[in-house]
Amino acid sequence: MSSTTPTRIPTQFAERTDDSLTWYFMGETLSSVPADLNRRSVDLIKERLPNYTPTTWEAIMEKQDEESRKPEAERNRCPPMCLMLVVKVPRGQKVAVINRSIGAFTVVQDGTSMCFTALSYPPNVFGTRENFQSGLLVDPDTGEPRQATIMMSYFAPSI
Repeated sequence: MSSTTPTRIPTQFAERTDDSLTWYFMGETLSSVPADLNRRSVDLIKERLPNYTPTTWEAIMEKQDEESRKPEAERNRCPPMCLMLVVKVPRGQKVAVINRSIGAFTVVQDGTSMCFTALSYPPNVFGTRENFQSGLLVDPDTGEPRQATIMMSYFAPSI
């Protein structure tokens, strides 16, 4: 098990130019991301999930609480989604993300993006500043824990 901390968010992610999306890193809200990242991410979601709009983890939790009080037949069946963006994989390492929904893993590299159901991927799922280990990041060959710099944003059904 490695004891190194994940890479810090690169400098180009430190200048806020657009706040249309809320991004999370290590369980915390990022205060700044570039407009280009937001635009490309929104375009990606429009392509993959055309009936979804940006939201926050906190709004998802509030909505889930509301939905849980409704009769089963009246609940919204479209799950909120999470966009995961791999910013950096440590040099010389192979890293895979375990998909909890299907019990399989996907090897990732810098720039990989994937969508998952949000409720299985809270903002701290890939570690926190206090505990940067995540059971969902592994070496695909050995199963040993790995780290990567991963940002997340959330989307909810707009229907």
